[in-house]
Amino acid sequence: MENSEPIYRLTVFYFKSYFSIFFRLYCVIYFHKYGEDIIRLCLGGIIVQEVITSSFNEKGDLRAIQKFSDSIEDLKKRNIIKTKNIVGDLGESFAIRYYNKESKLPNLKDMPIGTKYFDAKSEDGKRYTIKTTTTKTTGVFNGLNTPNCKLPEEQRFDYVIIVVLNSQNFSPQVIYEINWDDFLVLKKWNSSKNTWYLTLNKQLKENAELRFNINTQVL
Repeated sequence: MENSEPIYRLTVFYFKSYFSIFFRLYCVIYFHKYGEDIIRLCLGGIIVQEVITSSFNEKGDLRAIQKFSDSIEDLKKRNIIKTKNIVGDLGESFAIRYYNKESKLPNLKDMPIGTKYFDAKSEDGKRYTIKTTTTKTTGVFNGLNTPNCKLPEEQRFDYVIIVVLNSQNFSPQVIYEINWDDFLVLKKWNSSKNTWYLTLNKQLKENAELRFNINTQVL
C-alpha cells in the first residue's frame, strides 16, 4: 500500500498528458476543417456591426431602435400583439377589448393564430373578422368566390369590424361594423391580388354601425 501513491500520481500524470495531447490534436483538426467558417462568421459579425453603426450614425438612432424593439417585446408580453402584423394586431386587440368593456356590445373571444376567415367569436357563436387600417381601404378578404364564379358563396363570417387607426400614433379613431349581407354588396375586387377588400366610402359609412368614434364616444 505504501508504494501505491507514487504509482497513482504517475498514472494521473500520464493520463493528463495524453488527454492534453489528444485535446490539442482535436482542436487542430477541428479548426483545420471549420476554421475558415469560424473566421468568416466572426468577421461577418464585426462587419455587420460596423455597417449598422455607420448606417445609424446620428446620435440616439440606435437607442431609438432599441426602444422600439423593447416596446414590441412589451406589447407581446401584454398580449396586445401576437404576430408580425403589428398594425393589424393593435386594431384587433383594441376592438376585442372595447367590445368586451361596453355592455351594449357582445363579448368577443379572440381566435388562435392560424384561424381562417375570422378573428373573434361572440358568446352566441357569431364570427367576427377584424380589419385594421390607417388609410381608406381595408386589408383583403380571402377564401371568397371570384367575380365570375357561379357557385353559391359560402358564408365565412357574420360580421366585419373595421378599426381605423391614426397613421401617426396608431391611436384608434373609429370602429365600423357591417354584417355579412352588407359586406357582399360593399366588397370590391382587387384584380392584382385576386381577392376582395372594402373601401371606407360614403356608402359603407351609411350602412355600417358606428361602434366607436374618438370624437363623440357614442355607440
